[in-house]
Amino acid sequence: MTHSPEMPEVPIRPHEVTAAEVVPGDLFALTAEDAAERRWHVVTHTLPVSPEVIRVTLRPPLGGVDHEEDLRRERTVTVAGRRVDVDAVPLVEPESLEDAEFRDGDRLTVLRAVDPLAAEVTYVRRWSAWHRDTTESADAEAASDAEVRRWAADAAREGTVVRHEPRPVRQARAAGPQRVVVTGL
Repeated sequence: MTHSPEMPEVPIRPHEVTAAEVVPGDLFALTAEDAAERRWHVVTHTLPVSPEVIRVTLRPPLGGVDHEEDLRRERTVTVAGRRVDVDAVPLVEPESLEDAEFRDGDRLTVLRAVDPLAAEVTYVRRWSAWHRDTTESADAEAASDAEVRRWAADAAREGTVVRHEPRPVRQARAAGPQRVVVTGL
């Protein structure tokens, strides 16, 4: 989660349990590969569907949309060895950028919300292209408006949160009488 004195970093120690042992608050990965790729979810709710199947509601630990998975009770899943306060994980609705009007100076933040240790990446629109806001000049990759719209459309499925921050619009000043001074005559 965050690196602050109020919330010290707790190491993630993945271990396997059965789906029947999962409780709300568990940091959860469906497979060992998901755990290795740091693709975690917080279990927000469990519900028995039948004697053999349990439904778990999952949300990315840094915020995102919920999705449900039906799991057989004996299925082996991976938990991180620590619990998260379910009420502290924000429910973030995806922002549609299909109709958004982009202007130079706009900012876009992208956060891989399924990774509890992820850092937010910021892009700034300059010269009609999106450039990663970084101090390194070697990062010359630019993204088009179409790519940014695709990122936003795929965000919920990929466990990413994309936010568009439009550049503030300045109010036009009232045009009053102008005084022109001509020198040298």
